Amino acid sequence: MFVEDNKHRIDTLKRMLAIGKFIAKNEMSEVYELGHYIADNVLSKICMLIGIEKKREDLVYTNDKKYRTRDFRELYKGILEFFYPKVPKYNEFVKKYHRDRSKYQHGLEHLDLKTIKKPLAIEYIKFVEKIMKQVGYLGKSEVINPITIISSHTYNVGDYQKNYLEEKFKNLYNRLASDDLEHIHIDIKTIFDEIGEKNLQKVLKMDYRRLRPGYGDSMLIEYQKWNLILNHAYRKSLYISKHNDRTYHYSEPDKNLDILKEFLEMIKERCKDAGLNIM
Repeated sequence: MFVEDNKHRIDTLKRMLAIGKFIAKNEMSEVYELGHYIADNVLSKICMLIGIEKKREDLVYTNDKKYRTRDFRELYKGILEFFYPKVPKYNEFVKKYHRDRSKYQHGLEHLDLKTIKKPLAIEYIKFVEKIMKQVGYLGKSEVINPITIISSHTYNVGDYQKNYLEEKFKNLYNRLASDDLEHIHIDIKTIFDEIGEKNLQKVLKMDYRRLRPGYGDSMLIEYQKWNLILNHAYRKSLYISKHNDRTYHYSEPDKNLDILKEFLEMIKERCKDAGLNIM
């Protein structure tokens, strides 16, 4: 069973695979090969999430600094096969599909010839969907339906952008409101990056700044009103301060809770003003 705070990550993996299902049916090799690539990427991230959920980050990262994840083979064999022995073995099935993806990413062959056959791309996506069921990320009767990203060669960019931002700001709100502090620094940094600096400014009317490049410090600021300070690399600090008032520290979650609640209410109201429904 997955940790509740990973739900937004698992939902993202489902959408990725749904897009992969759609493009894998395209007749152009340049397109359906991307479906194969997405399936491989989703599978590696499934392994990482399982490692984190099982509190075995040593199986996910190459060292304690968590700068680099282990390679695909180590993730699959060391995590997925270890915790779910009934999944297909890496050497018996997955190795070939991953090798084909590596050619696509690292080599020039795909520019000269069709390196991945369309049926293989579709089969790999189906395989990853079965893995998601085995590890509990998909219900037994749940099916991932293809997401149509093109209709008559066009799609509504405005609706897609609105839905995307609603989801990301909802993730931000829920993660800031959660009382589970494990990995919150990494999660908030990831969500900020997914939303993007321009969207943070446009929706929240706040500036997003990286204070010390390379050190993991960043700030969400509204001049003389609000500051959110995040360090996700070394000190692992996260706090919200209101101008001329008090500060809410996530390291002391029971103190100044009203500051956090007011900040969350501000996020909700400004999303509403921007036409985003996050509740």
